[in-house]
Amino acid sequence: MAASSEISLDGAFYEHFQVLLNESIPDCSPAEVQGVLTGLTCAGETDGRFGSWGPLLVSDGADDSGFERTRDALCALMAMIGKSLSARDFSFRPLLPPDTG
Repeated sequence: MAASSEISLDGAFYEHFQVLLNESIPDCSPAEVQGVLTGLTCAGETDGRFGSWGPLLVSDGADDSGFERTRDALCALMAMIGKSLSARDFSFRPLLPPDTG
């Protein structure tokens, strides 16, 4: 697995993340989820505290592998957001859908 600093938040990432979200959070786009996670990060939440903020986005499905994949992806994205917001170069980039034209 690539280190979080090596992951490109490009159109392909957006589309793959949307497929994953469709399993557990079908009414949210990746951009909306990133916005929520960014706000939570700025409020002091961390990827290690999924139990406190996770229910805001996805209902508990402890026996569901789709839930586990979604939880892991949300935690990884939150960790990336936290890193990018605290970086000296402020490397935060919005997660936007690919251009269609």
